[in-house]
Amino acid sequence: MVELSEEAQSLLLKVQTQNQQLQELIAQKQSFEMHKQEIEEAMKEIENKEEVYKELAGVLIKTDKKNIQQELEEEKEMISVRREQIENREKQLKTELEDDQKKLMGFVQSSGLHDQVSEK
Repeated sequence: MVELSEEAQSLLLKVQTQNQQLQELIAQKQSFEMHKQEIEEAMKEIENKEEVYKELAGVLIKTDKKNIQQELEEEKEMISVRREQIENREKQLKTELEDDQKKLMGFVQSSGLHDQVSEK
């Protein structure tokens, strides 16, 4: 078996870390999308209600409908901003990952490991 250089091993570790970070970003994005949908459902639910209650420390408290609608809108906007940040980071990470994977393949091919793997 052919040993990878220290630089190639370091790059391999970096690629693995980038893959893990990418998976975490995707999970965060999905979580934000689910939360956004919950907010939209809540907004629809209170649309035609006269009385609106908010849970606070396990207790339902009657509250002003307009305040709740404003809070939900603000939370929805915050989620959209955060989701956009995640998408930008995801795009950046994908570009870095592709570049590093190409470099890693160069190391593998130059070490002869690629030929040995192809022969099997």
